[in-house]
Amino acid sequence: MFKFNNILKILSLGIGLAIGCILIAKVCFESSYDNFYKGLERIYLIKPNYSLRGEVNESDQVSGGIAPGFKKYVPGVESATRTTFLFESDKFYTEEKALVTGTLVLADTAFFDVFDRKILAGNPKEVLAQRFNIMVSRSFAEKMGGIDKAVGRIIYNEEAPKLKFTIGGVYDDFPENGSLYYDILLSMETYPKESTDNWLGNDRYKGYVKLEEGVTPESIDPAIRKMMDKNLPMEELKNSGYKIWCVLSPFHKLHTSEPYVRNLIIILSVVSFVLVLISLMNYMLISISEMVKRSKEIGIHKCYGAEGTNIYGMLIKETSVYLFFSLLLAFLMILGFRGTIEYLLGVSLEALFIKETMIVLCGVILVLFLVSALLPGYLYNKIPVSVAFMNYKENKRKWKLCLLFVQFIINVFLLSFVFIIAAQYDKALNDDPGYNYENVLYYNVRGVDKVQASRSVEVISSLPEVVDVERAYTLPFDYCSGNNVYLPGGDSELFNIADQYAGTEGFFEFFDIPIIEGRVPAAENEIAVSRSFVEKMKEFTDWNDGPIGKGIYLTEHSDSSAMNLGVLTISGVYEDYRIGLLNRMDKRPSVRFTGKADNEYMPYILIKVKNINPETINKIQKKLGEVITEKDMEVFSYEQVMNSMYDDNKKMKNTILAGSIFSIAIAFLGLVGYVRDEAQRRSKEIAIRKINGATTAEILSLFVAGIMKWLVVAFIIGDALAYYVAGLWLEQFAEKVSLSLLYFIAADLIVAIIVVATVVICSLKISNANPVLSLKNE
Repeated sequence: MFKFNNILKILSLGIGLAIGCILIAKVCFESSYDNFYKGLERIYLIKPNYSLRGEVNESDQVSGGIAPGFKKYVPGVESATRTTFLFESDKFYTEEKALVTGTLVLADTAFFDVFDRKILAGNPKEVLAQRFNIMVSRSFAEKMGGIDKAVGRIIYNEEAPKLKFTIGGVYDDFPENGSLYYDILLSMETYPKESTDNWLGNDRYKGYVKLEEGVTPESIDPAIRKMMDKNLPMEELKNSGYKIWCVLSPFHKLHTSEPYVRNLIIILSVVSFVLVLISLMNYMLISISEMVKRSKEIGIHKCYGAEGTNIYGMLIKETSVYLFFSLLLAFLMILGFRGTIEYLLGVSLEALFIKETMIVLCGVILVLFLVSALLPGYLYNKIPVSVAFMNYKENKRKWKLCLLFVQFIINVFLLSFVFIIAAQYDKALNDDPGYNYENVLYYNVRGVDKVQASRSVEVISSLPEVVDVERAYTLPFDYCSGNNVYLPGGDSELFNIADQYAGTEGFFEFFDIPIIEGRVPAAENEIAVSRSFVEKMKEFTDWNDGPIGKGIYLTEHSDSSAMNLGVLTISGVYEDYRIGLLNRMDKRPSVRFTGKADNEYMPYILIKVKNINPETINKIQKKLGEVITEKDMEVFSYEQVMNSMYDDNKKMKNTILAGSIFSIAIAFLGLVGYVRDEAQRRSKEIAIRKINGATTAEILSLFVAGIMKWLVVAFIIGDALAYYVAGLWLEQFAEKVSLSLLYFIAADLIVAIIVVATVVICSLKISNANPVLSLKNE
């Protein structure tokens, strides 16, 4: 019996510590983002704020000239830098055609002044001052054979094979718990000056500043406003109803301020706490249950002069042994499930167990140790010396029931919560986005020769498996750029729209997007607008006779700075559909243009097939390889790509599910121990009841009824906790599942079935035992 209890203790603590430590490590990892830079508290992201007719919007991207402008015009700015992405593809090739993957951004010479990294080769000031020169990370260089072999080599991206980049230096990798994850820094001098020096529009850059010691954002705010007034047409913007100003946001708070990350930290903190707590409860439950069996041992120790400190010392030694083996079990479990853990948490084990994590874990283990040793020690000290000469009756049943009660609450909470996460994930995958993407494939011809791209469309269209082929600038689940609407004859910008640019004429029919009024644009200066666009326009103009044929201006399209199309005529209105995803949905009114099939600015080739299967995808991929020779083409399933964008939610669901399963397992171990002890304690009572005619079912009902009273209350508390925490988690979704009672009832039933089954199975032995033998033992 004593050995069995020891095994229960080690299993309970070991399983709880394994899962709890991993989740605590993930919380510490997320909370410690970007804490490795020197002068971190002085680094800020430049965030432009826009006000259009009183409606304020904040962005995290600026025009090219703003970041260096801070350094030039604002006293107190130690250094300033900016970055911007150039390619969507992460595939780079050496001159020997060897593939090397990495993320590239354009960066200027001040980059390492703000974000310090150890420079392993080259001078970044010199390298990033020369066009087409790059700095690469250590890991990228190692893919090319090492630092010495990488420096001086030439690479190119598959999207732009004619642009050759020379590696001029190597820097140490950015840690995994960092917002910047760049493998390649390309000199900003490579990009056109009209973009890098521009102060208004083309806000594609991330701008950062590092302030001097003692300088605060508030103290330099007047200088920032003066800089904006000097370099922007503020009066013209004001007359058009448009205002712009810049604020500085602390860089080290950017990651944890994101709603998803903030909720993730809260939820994982709660789950890790309850898992460690339930393990501790189980340990305490077993320790308290042992009091009757060990009472004579404690009494004899006291007869021989043992004092309180001696009893505490004995339990501290025992707890040390149990905790050691529990930690060993936890360590082996973590190593054994390493692949699963790294997949679910999206980070390597080495990165998880950083200094901050180890400090927190040491604190948790110390608290666990002290409570596990001192509380039982206190109760054992209460055992009288007389126990050495007489039987000791246990009167700690309420203690054990309270500990079980806490475990029931935790299990109900976790199971209810995982049901809600699963329902929301299912909604994300199966909810109607307002367009039909069934049997849709696509590939990207960005960087491909125009003739080859057009030829690929012809070849794919001729395949018998293919129903339709269209082209588009963006896909519906993509991020959309914004432009502003204004009316002919007026100089006031009205509102911002999601600009999806052009698609071929059959785009709407391809995705089954209804045209509710008018027709698809046929000319370059015609435009289709969403239903919400028409509704928004009612705030500014009278279109009682309908929007068809009405003219509008659109920034970027109607002015001389870009396309210069002049007045755009609305030819049709389409039904609103989801742009983006449920957890990052773009709610702005949207517009679409129509482009010619050979338009190279529509890189996405959309394919609708009769049925998606590996054979069809392989056949299309093979045909593409025959037509497009300068780029490795990959055909994607639209549905699979969109589903993969919810992988974080899937991983969250699986993480909580794993926590729930282990939590139930731990509670099961505790319940088994409790029922066995109760059967032992009540053996005389049960024997007398059986002699008086009680059936096995009646005996079993005694045990079940005693537990169910506590379980019902646990249902109420656990469901209430799950309702609150699930509400926090659902805030990140634009459309969310309703918190139906069914989720909570299902969790309650599962926990009830497991508890009742455990109680019945564990109490069958005593219920069927010979009452004479039970009384004889008494």
